[in-house]
Amino acid sequence: MLTEPREALPRSSTYTLTAGRPALIDLTTVAQDNPARLDTRGIYSLQGDVLRYCIAAPGRPRPSEFATTKGDGYTLVVLKRIAVERRQAEGVASRE
Repeated sequence: MLTEPREALPRSSTYTLTAGRPALIDLTTVAQDNPARLDTRGIYSLQGDVLRYCIAAPGRPRPSEFATTKGDGYTLVVLKRIAVERRQAEGVASRE
């Protein structure tokens, strides 16, 4: 489960991963102030220390590639893991 407190009220998400090419991710999100579920679908890739995922807005079709264009309703995220030593030197919390 992911919990994402931001400017808005916190929300929690659960996800399901399905291996394949591309690999699939399905998210179910519930906001603290609204019990209605938001279901979103996307694709992901984990290669070494780089996680990429592209998620469609609720109600939109699953993306077929790791790309977005203005107004298409997709969000593309690329995350890179940094070494434990670097996190410690920068004062970043570790969950390992």
